Amino acid sequence: MTINKRKHTGANCTAKSVCPTTNEVNGWNLQEIRKFLESKNIKLEDIIIIIEQEVDGSSFLKLTAADLERWGILGGPAIKIESLIKEIQGSNSNNSLHTAKGTRPTEDLKNIIDEEIRDKWPDFWLPWFHSLYFFFTYGFRHVGGKRPLTGDIFLLFDHSNLLEQGKETVKRCENLVDKPILYIEYEQLRKTIAKGRNLGDLAVIYCSRFSQSHDKRMDNLWNKRIEQGFAVNLIKQRPNSTREKKVDTSLIVQGMKILYTKEPGTLIIVAGDGDYIPLVQSALDKGWKVEIWFWESGLSGEYKPELSNKFGTNYSLHVLDDEYKKVTYARGPESPRKFTFEIKHEYVENLKDDDLLKIFVDIDLFGWWHWINNNTLKVYVNTEKQEEEVRTKLKIFEETMNLNQH
Repeated sequence: MTINKRKHTGANCTAKSVCPTTNEVNGWNLQEIRKFLESKNIKLEDIIIIIEQEVDGSSFLKLTAADLERWGILGGPAIKIESLIKEIQGSNSNNSLHTAKGTRPTEDLKNIIDEEIRDKWPDFWLPWFHSLYFFFTYGFRHVGGKRPLTGDIFLLFDHSNLLEQGKETVKRCENLVDKPILYIEYEQLRKTIAKGRNLGDLAVIYCSRFSQSHDKRMDNLWNKRIEQGFAVNLIKQRPNSTREKKVDTSLIVQGMKILYTKEPGTLIIVAGDGDYIPLVQSALDKGWKVEIWFWESGLSGEYKPELSNKFGTNYSLHVLDDEYKKVTYARGPESPRKFTFEIKHEYVENLKDDDLLKIFVDIDLFGWWHWINNNTLKVYVNTEKQEEEVRTKLKIFEETMNLNQH
C-alpha cells in the first residue's frame, strides 16, 4: 500500500512547518487528506466524516466551516480545519470565517459557541456533542463511558496487504526463487483466528478490484466467501493504478462504525499496515480489546509491543507465519517442485480449492496445483511418497463422491 510520505507537523502551517501547495493538495486522494488531517491532530471521528463524503483534494480546498458543521462536525474543529485550508491557500489566518453562525472572527466565534453550550449544558456534556453525528447516523450505543466487554469478535481483513506480504512469507518459508501466485483460504483463516469465539458480525474482506488475477475461478472464490458468511468489499481502482488508494480508508471507516454501533468486544485487524494505528488507538481508548494478526516480516514497527504496557492484555500481536500451510496455497502452470502429475476424471469437476488444501494440510505440505480445465488437474509435490499420498486421498474423495451420488 503506497502512502504519501510528505510530513506535516504541528497544528498550523507555519514557517517551521511548510504548508503543502494548492497544486499539491489539488492532486490529493482520500488517503492523503486523511494523513494530513491526522498530522494536524484533527480527531479521527471528524476525519471519518470528511472521508465518507468522498472529498478529494480539489473539493477539500473549497470546504468551509459551514460545510463541515452541516456534515456533523462541531464548530471548533470545523473552524480549525477551515483555518488550515485558508493557510494552504495563502490567506491571512485572522480573516473572518464563513460559518453556519454567520461571518465572525475565528476566536470570537469559537468563544460564542463555547459560551452558548455552557449556558445550556453542564461541562461534562461537552465531549458528547462531538458524537452527535454518529448518534444520528449509526445509533445510540456509542454515547457515554466505557461499557463492559462482551466475548464477541469483529474481523476486518486487508486482503491486498495480506496477500502481498503472504507471498513474501511463503517465498521465504518454501525457499523459493520467485514469489508464487498465492491465494488465501479465508474460511480456515477465520477459524484459526476466531479459536471458537463468537463473531459479533460478518467478517469483512477489503480488496482492490484489480489486486488479484482476472479469472472466473477468482469470481467464484469471492462468491463462495459470501456464501460462507463473509462480507466482501471490492474497492474500485483504475486498471493502470498500482496504488491501493481506498482499501485502508474503507477499513478504518468500517472499524469506526463497529466501535460506535456495537457493544464492546474484540476488534481484530488482519493487516500489517501502520495506517490502522489511529483506529487501534481509538478502540483501546474506548475499552475494546484489539488483536493484530499478520505475517511477521510485514508487520509495521508502529504496532509496538509498548502499547501492551498501557493497555495490558487488551492489546496483542499475533504472527501468522506458522499457519501458512493451513491458510494459503499456490496455483499456476509452473512450479519449482520436482514431481508433477495430472489427474483427468469427471470427479475432478467437483473438487474445490479448499478440498485440495485439506489434502495438502493432512500430509503437511504447502498446497500447489494448477487447473488445466474443469476436469483436468495438475498437482505439484516434492517426492514420490507425497505423490502417492495425494493420489490416495484423491481416490478417497472420488469414492466419497460416488457414495453420495447413489
